[in-house]
Amino acid sequence: MTIAIVTLAVGMWAGVPMIVVTASALAVALPNVLWPFLAGAAIVSVVHRRREEVMPDIPSFLVAMAGELRAGRSLRAALASTVTGHPELEIEPAGRLAAAGRPMDEVAAALANASPELAPAAAALEVSARTGGKVAEAFESLALDAVDEVELRRQLRADSAPARLSALVVAGFPLVVLAIQIGAGGLGRIGSLGAVGLLMLVVGLGLLALGVVLTVGLLTRSGRRNRAEVADEQMILFTRVLVVALTGGVPLHSALGVAVEHSHGPLRHEVGMVLRMAGRLGLAGALMADRGGMAGALMSRLAASQLSGAPAVASATGFLADVRSRIRSDRLRRARRLPVQLMFPLGLLILPGFILVFAGPLVVGSLTELFGSLP
Repeated sequence: MTIAIVTLAVGMWAGVPMIVVTASALAVALPNVLWPFLAGAAIVSVVHRRREEVMPDIPSFLVAMAGELRAGRSLRAALASTVTGHPELEIEPAGRLAAAGRPMDEVAAALANASPELAPAAAALEVSARTGGKVAEAFESLALDAVDEVELRRQLRADSAPARLSALVVAGFPLVVLAIQIGAGGLGRIGSLGAVGLLMLVVGLGLLALGVVLTVGLLTRSGRRNRAEVADEQMILFTRVLVVALTGGVPLHSALGVAVEHSHGPLRHEVGMVLRMAGRLGLAGALMADRGGMAGALMSRLAASQLSGAPAVASATGFLADVRSRIRSDRLRRARRLPVQLMFPLGLLILPGFILVFAGPLVVGSLTELFGSLP
């Protein structure tokens, strides 16, 4: 038990993810059962840590690409030159394809496959090659967004660290002690207490299990994108492609047709309906008709620009800034709400369950010695 507690404490101090710390302590108690689980958890942790380490290198790659393009180099030459300076991103296949003169859609696919965070840059490359859009501006904007994303993730980790540490201690320690007790046969004394001991064991284990499941679910959900954020990110990619096409001098109707090729699901269907209605209602009328859909806010801004004669690029870039700001606010709000949400499983399920399983037998045993056998 001492070794398991030391393992738990060292893992917490080192900032190791909760699943790895808990699995390590349990593996000390039950090595024959939980070592495979520990190996799987370690692999998951390494993959997650690898992605977190790569993320800060993306802004420098995007800035370098923008610099090469502003210096007058072609898309292919700029990509082939920039890739060699960023081996940590593992995007060499995209650079080789660009240098070999392969179609830009193949180059973009190789770039997007290297990291999900590079998908917008890959789409900008492909669309710029087709339309002649000013991709350097797109890369500069993407670099600013990537820097903001890195800072936001650091802030989210800092804001949620106290809550995650509390959850680790309160939820992980009972599991370690329980595994040690099971391995040592220490729970057998509960059965000697008769019906009372059995009831305490069942209720206590039930509360512990439910509390741990709810705690893990809350922690997992807090770091996962919700449905609204996924929809917003689809809109961001769609709008970025639209801006690149517009900066190449492509008319708004054709730019929407180019952007819809980089969308999917309801968004693709919605924009396709707008383009089809444009032949009957005119583009401004079709944009105004799309009010309640996923792209309704963007279409309203584009319709206003069509009616007023203002540049559509300005409307699209303003929409991008608003969506990014909303995503940031929503993620910060979820992170700061996490401690309140964890109070229920930690305080009302795990702690009572721990008391029933481990402290209850001592109390019942003392009462039995004082007042005789219990039923």
